[in-house]
Amino acid sequence: MLAEVNREREQFLAAQRGVLGEAGGEGGARLFDHIEANYADAVRLLATARSARFDGTATLFVAEKTLPPGMDVTQTLGRFVEGLEVQRLDCAHVDIISPAMLAQVGPMINRALKAL
Repeated sequence: MLAEVNREREQFLAAQRGVLGEAGGEGGARLFDHIEANYADAVRLLATARSARFDGTATLFVAEKTLPPGMDVTQTLGRFVEGLEVQRLDCAHVDIISPAMLAQVGPMINRALKAL
């Protein structure tokens, strides 16, 4: 997991340098530190949380490139919902919010919301 966090950190910092120039590197590192701290808090909270089963259909966007080998998302998450619609994306988790992926994911979210 640490290797994945470090990989995402490097990708994030490289993207920040591309947007903000070299001067943005330090600010980007601080921003990533905050993101990382929020993630750690979320993991800590989720480790003790007990979720009620959702009696509906959930849509799950799966970043295939960083999906742990052998993980069956339907089996792992399906027990928490009545139905699970899986949208598989050819990207890493960190890339889901990139402009290119949002161009693909946005219409999928729009269709899912219209179906409600």
